[in-house]
Amino acid sequence: MTQCPKCGRNVAGTNVCECGYLVGWIRWNQANFELALKQGWRVLQCSPTPANPRGLGVLIHPNRDCQHSCCRFYPLKHRHRANNSEEIVILDEDKP
Repeated sequence: MTQCPKCGRNVAGTNVCECGYLVGWIRWNQANFELALKQGWRVLQCSPTPANPRGLGVLIHPNRDCQHSCCRFYPLKHRHRANNSEEIVILDEDKP
């Protein structure tokens, strides 16, 4: 049994609380997020834009090119540093 974070009822089996909260879905998403952080992904907080009005963060990886349109350096070809996601490395266009 799991306690619903929204209303506090105990939820068993279906992982859907009587109040409508999807307890199983939230736990699954949290587990994926924690696994991504263990694999080297970092959270980059984005500024609010018309496409992202709440300024939600995105997952970035230091070994992959950043292609998030909410990143303030987009569309510049770059990667974020592992220790500080606000610092970037500008990639040379001629490199494969």
